[in-house]
Amino acid sequence: MAPSQKSDGAHFYPHAIVNLRFNNSNPVAAPGTSNHQTGLAIDIEDATGWEVYLMRYGWNPLPGDPPHFDYQGDAILDLRSQSILAFQQLWNQNHPNEIISEDGGFGPKTEAALNRSPAQGFPKAPWDDKPRTLRLAKPRMEGSDVLKLQEALKKAGIVVGSDGEFGPATDKAVKEFQQKKGLIADGIVSAKTREQMA
Repeated sequence: MAPSQKSDGAHFYPHAIVNLRFNNSNPVAAPGTSNHQTGLAIDIEDATGWEVYLMRYGWNPLPGDPPHFDYQGDAILDLRSQSILAFQQLWNQNHPNEIISEDGGFGPKTEAALNRSPAQGFPKAPWDDKPRTLRLAKPRMEGSDVLKLQEALKKAGIVVGSDGEFGPATDKAVKEFQQKKGLIADGIVSAKTREQMA
C-alpha cells in the first residue's frame, strides 16, 4: 500500500492509474477516455472466433489490440466525459472550499481530487438534495440514501440490516413498512413512502 494511502483502505489507490498508464507496456486509458466506460468497447478472449459475428453488428477490432472491439453503429451517444463531470460535481458538492473545474476533463486537479477521494463514497451525495426513487433493481441501488432508508426502517420497528445496499432484505422491509402504513406494498420508496417515514 502506498505511503499516501490510509492503512484502513479508506482512500482510492493513489497514483495507480498514472503508474499503469506510464509504467506498463500495455496502455491504460485515462479516466473519461475509455469506450469501455460507456459500453462502446469490449474485450473478447476468443477474438478471432467472434470477429465475424461482432463485425456484423457494428463492432470493429482495434488494430494492435486483438481482444478489443469498439462499437461503430448508428446513434452512438458518447458519455465518456460525463463520468468525469459527475465526479467533479460530486467533489465540489463535498468540498466547497476546494472547487475544481466542472469541464469533464481529467486534468491534474481532477486527478489529485480523485486520489484523495474516500473509497466508501462522499458524505453528501447528489440525491441528498433531490431524492431518487429507491427500489430493488439490477444492479442493486446503493448509497447514503439507502443507508438512511434502512435506519429509518429500523426506527419504525422494522428489522433490516444497515449496509447501504437495497437488496431483497431491504425490499422486504420496505414492503412490511408500507403494509403497516396502509400504502401499496410494492417495495418502491417514492414520495408517499418517504412522507410516512418523516
